[in-house]
Amino acid sequence: MSDSPFSALLNFGFIRQTRRNHGYEHATAHMLARKVKNLRVAGVSSPFGFILLHNGTAAQGEKAAEDALAALKDGQKMLAVHPNCGTNLVTAGVLTTLVGWLFLGGRRANKSNLNRALLFMMLAVYASQPLGMKVQEHVTTAGDMGEMEIANLRTDSVSFPLWGRKLNVLIVQTRKA
Repeated sequence: MSDSPFSALLNFGFIRQTRRNHGYEHATAHMLARKVKNLRVAGVSSPFGFILLHNGTAAQGEKAAEDALAALKDGQKMLAVHPNCGTNLVTAGVLTTLVGWLFLGGRRANKSNLNRALLFMMLAVYASQPLGMKVQEHVTTAGDMGEMEIANLRTDSVSFPLWGRKLNVLIVQTRKA
């Protein structure tokens, strides 16, 4: 697969950078989870770094980012894959839609077709978690950080008055991704 056109696309400039930053984002979430009980975290990656919204302290977030990059560079590539990644949700959505379309697409739904479709859609959701993890590992993230460095690391905060919470926003800018 390393010589395939698909592999060449995944390793193309900004795509590779985004995949590495996405893996780095996940590794940071893993490291933060080791320090923060009942962690709430959400993130988004780009070719330039990532942003992580979390309920830990600013210091915990910054330390997690530093530790995550060191761990990834030390060969702990599986930290780049996270069970709560949106890739898993997309995988579940695609699989269940495909199964529903296969069983019901263009046909009038009778009880037998509907029951069969629902059964196989539930199986698709069940299968989507391990499949989504594989999609992350091979497509949407990268665990090899290459020469990546932290260019800028800072924390801000955002308040959610209706929710009654304030969360920290970890902003990580990278270079040589």
